Amino acid sequence: MQAGVSPDRSDRCLTLGIGGTFVEVRFVDMKVRLYPPDSTNEDSFIEWEDEVGFFDEWKPTWPAVMGQMRFMSEFTVTMSRFSQCVAIEPSHAFDGRFEPPLAK
Repeated sequence: MQAGVSPDRSDRCLTLGIGGTFVEVRFVDMKVRLYPPDSTNEDSFIEWEDEVGFFDEWKPTWPAVMGQMRFMSEFTVTMSRFSQCVAIEPSHAFDGRFEPPLAK
């Protein structure tokens, strides 16, 4: 697998409703890297350990589903179906636009 993990060997498996159907998702712990768009600098990334789920078939229009426990507690994610884009910012960027912060 391109991600360097073998989710088919994982015993952590759940059936989840994703994209209007049910899929079997296998979870593994791994390092995740987020690079800026069009970055030419190999060292310009954010890296963290997280539990990542893998499944065989993906039909929705988004290229990934990010988790609530680690990813969305660190980042603000804005999605636009119109432009087919996803914007990912540090969580404090959202709080800076909407004072006072909604949650601490």
